[in-house]
Formats: sequence, C-alpha cells, structure tokens
Amino acid sequence: MTELIAFISGVMLTLTGAILSYGLQIRQEKKKAKERIRFEVYMNLMDLNSYYFWVTSAEFTGNKVDPHMNKLIHEIALKTSDKLRQVDDMEYLDEILEILFSERFKSATERAHKMEELLEKLHSLISPRFIKKIKEISRENLLLMPTKSLDKLNAPGSTKI
Repeated sequence: MTELIAFISGVMLTLTGAILSYGLQIRQEKKKAKERIRFEVYMNLMDLNSYYFWVTSAEFTGNKVDPHMNKLIHEIALKTSDKLRQVDDMEYLDEILEILFSERFKSATERAHKMEELLEKLHSLISPRFIKKIKEISRENLLLMPTKSLDKLNAPGSTKI
C-alpha cells in the first residue's frame, strides 16, 4: 500500500512540476513577445515622429504635404496599430491610438507635441540608460556646435553635409 501511495505522490509531484513549468514558460514567452512588440511600436513611433516633421512644416508654411510622405506616414500608422492588436495590455495603448487616428487634434503641431510627450513616456520603458546618455551627448554637441565647423565633425554618428 505504501508503494502505491509513494508512486501516486511521485506522479502528482511530477505532474504538478510539469504544469508549473509549462505555465511559467508560457508567461515568459508572452512577456518577451510584449517587450518585442513594445520595442517595434516604439521604433515605428520614432519613425513617424521624424516624418511628421514634414507635416507640421507644411502646416506652418501653408503648403501641401508630399503625397508620398502622406502615404508613408499612413503605412506606419497602420503597421503600428497591427502591432498593438497583438498585445491588448500594452502600456499607453489608448494614447497611441488617439495620436495615430483621432481627428480631435486642432493642428498637426498639437498632435506632434502629444507624440513627443508619449515618446518621452515610452523612453523610460524601452531603454532609459540609452535615452539619458544620448540626450546628454546631444546637449553637449549643441554647446560645441558654434566652436566646430561641419567639416571638422568626426564622430561616426555625426551627420555631415
């Protein structure tokens, strides 16, 4: 009788361990998927923010936005929303969707400011150390700019014209 109880106990412990292990693995995979999608959404928003400069510039000068630029911006917005559909509990989901699709903004400039605020929030989730350091470098470079000519820039990431 004791052997039967020991056998059943062993089977139960093994089964419980396997179920717990499987549950933890699934949870870890969902977490990794969410982190990957969060990063992809963040990068899309960064791209969108840089392209949206042309929309705000056109609004400011009273010109029309290049149709190719409009198409590119629209594609990025759709691609971003597709990513967001994959993870319903994404941080700032409502805010992202509003910025991408809501017509409540009075101007492109207002939308751009909201996008900047959102990106600041996302920076802290994605790579806070990177953002802190790159901002520090950018401030330092702005201070050095008047003292250096463009042809003297030598950092690999510097843009030369």
